Amino acid sequence: MKLLNDEQKRVKEILRAYNTQIVLHPGGWGTDLPAMWNNKVIRQRIEMIDNGGWDKATDTEIAMYLSAASGIAPLDRDWTDIFVYEVSLLMGTQVYDMLNEQTRELNDYQKMEVNDLKHKIRNSQIKNESKYKGGTMPKTKIVIDEREDGVLFGIIREGVDPFVKKMDLTFAQMLDQMPFVKGVMGFAEAQWAVAPKNPAYDAPKVEKPAVAKIEKAKPATKKPAKEKPAPQAALTETPVIPETPAPEIDKGIPPTLADPGGTEPAVLEVKPPESVAVPAPVLEVKKIRVSADAFQYKTKDGKGPFATVQAAMDALGVDKATRPTHNRYDRLSKKLQEEIIQEKK
Repeated sequence: MKLLNDEQKRVKEILRAYNTQIVLHPGGWGTDLPAMWNNKVIRQRIEMIDNGGWDKATDTEIAMYLSAASGIAPLDRDWTDIFVYEVSLLMGTQVYDMLNEQTRELNDYQKMEVNDLKHKIRNSQIKNESKYKGGTMPKTKIVIDEREDGVLFGIIREGVDPFVKKMDLTFAQMLDQMPFVKGVMGFAEAQWAVAPKNPAYDAPKVEKPAVAKIEKAKPATKKPAKEKPAPQAALTETPVIPETPAPEIDKGIPPTLADPGGTEPAVLEVKPPESVAVPAPVLEVKKIRVSADAFQYKTKDGKGPFATVQAAMDALGVDKATRPTHNRYDRLSKKLQEEIIQEKK
């Protein structure tokens, strides 16, 4: 299991601060509380994380809890004093001015009661988190849509309707109220400055050579000529001249006209079909990727050579937190390729 460093632990706790639900008194009251109180809950949680630990509910959560409780039944004297005190932390002394009372602190008993309530609320939140460790915890998404006339802020959670609110603020003003998101935005802009977009790998196209088709040669055949029947003698009174017997012809050799200068028949020489040259099969040649060990790297100002791209970036002083972690020269940004020169060893 990979151990987290202090900064990673802090980021993890801040994410929990954003995703942990606010506990209200049962009964359904408290849904119409000011939206600004939710932002103050997040801020106070982060302050507690940075100042020792988030082990209890915030003062704003106590004010929200007691506000919902007061809708169910009237509060007694001690809890009324606690409620007025917690709200005064949010709205200032104007609360006491409206009630014609002087600003005062809680007594020891009231401090003990409010501190106990803070721990009970936080323990309830931790207990609810343990129920969702199996992966069934509803996922929450926070969407900030920058527009020309303001910012659209939305919270989306599984199983409930999305919460969307239009705010007459610029995007920069919105980030000022969310220091954690503003810090993450700074990391993103630093990374975009070095590598705004990873180039897509374009694999070289390998053209397959055309394979010649081999046609089978047809054997040269010649049908034997049909023998013409001998003409029948005319039934006349002229004497019949005896026919000279035709010379015998070897079977399989086509007959030809007799040589007029001799008695032996002319024989047609039959040549066997010429052999067809069959081309040798063409093998498909695959390109072999050249190993990165075949190259070395120098900086534009003449430093080097270096064995790897990472060593060259170390020489340039490129921040390790934002730079690429691979050793592929072809995947570097144009800016880095101008600073680092690749050459064969």
